[in-house]
Amino acid sequence: MKVKTTRFGELEVNPTDLVTFAEGLFGFENLKKYFVVDPGDSTLI
Repeated sequence: MKVKTTRFGELEVNPTDLVTFAEGLFGFENLKKYFVVDPGDSTLI
C-alpha cells in the first residue's frame, strides 16, 4: 500500500508492517494504524 507523508513523501508500506491500536493513542484516538519509518543514517527527524 502507498502512504503519503509530509516528511518523507510517498512510501510503499507492507500491510503486515502496520501496528494497530484498537483505541488509538492518547490525543490521536481517531488514528488507529501506524508504521515505523527508518529514515537512514543521514536524515534528521
